[in-house]
Amino acid sequence: MATATLVTGKRVNQVPRRRPSGGRLLYAIRATVIVLMLFGTLAPLTWIFITAFVPNDAVTTLPVTIIPKEWTLDNVAQLFSPEGALPYIQNSLMATLGSTIAVIAIATPAAYAIARHRFFANAGGGFSLGILAARFVPGFMIVIPLFLMFRNLDLLDSIPGLIIVYTVMNLPLTVWVILPSARQLPPEIMEAAAVDGAGTWTTFFRISLPLLRPAIATAATLAMIFSWNEFFTALIFTQLRAQTAPILLSSFFSDASVQWGGLAATALAVALPMIVLGILAQRHLVRGLTAGSVK
Repeated sequence: MATATLVTGKRVNQVPRRRPSGGRLLYAIRATVIVLMLFGTLAPLTWIFITAFVPNDAVTTLPVTIIPKEWTLDNVAQLFSPEGALPYIQNSLMATLGSTIAVIAIATPAAYAIARHRFFANAGGGFSLGILAARFVPGFMIVIPLFLMFRNLDLLDSIPGLIIVYTVMNLPLTVWVILPSARQLPPEIMEAAAVDGAGTWTTFFRISLPLLRPAIATAATLAMIFSWNEFFTALIFTQLRAQTAPILLSSFFSDASVQWGGLAATALAVALPMIVLGILAQRHLVRGLTAGSVK
């Protein structure tokens, strides 16, 4: 309970101060909403975790039990078999890391140029708006041209092909994530660097780039998440050699049945890297996504 200090001469009294009834009600509503949100987020993950360690027949047994009577490690053991998830996760990892490096290498100087350099007739604002508009183009509109282009270049069913596709898809959003932080760079620092004789690239690499690290970390995290979860383009541009983890998840469904245990174990293995990434990059995500919101 909060207290208020009352000073009378040399005597100090602690007078209890009660929380207003309306404040207690608001606190209770807020706590209830938070608990419901946590339950809605953690309940599916908990159910997937339980399903990964039970036999496939026990998943569809009625009545449904929260704590199954039978447990097994067969579903997890299948992940490490030759036909398991490791080759698909490796493909996803290579495509995700390659595209993230490429998209950051392109988006960072692009956002810096749009934010810091003058354009004629406000062309910079129109250019940045055009970049964002490119992100909202439906994927099916560019699939056929890209497919024909990749077929002629022998990039179908290959990791380099996936890296190019993921880079093109994530580039507009990545530029827009870095752009607010680039616009907030103090111009005095740039002017001081120019007075000291630093050129454009020296100022960018030695001064601006360290200041943009939170935004770059945010953009890289989002690019990795979007690339890791991408299903549509991976389904179109891969067949056997370069299939990714989301494609593997779809293989557990058939007309006859669904392999629930294997699906749950594979889903946990696929989701774990992104969960760890989100936890490690949480601080940078908050700082990067709120950049430019307050002046």
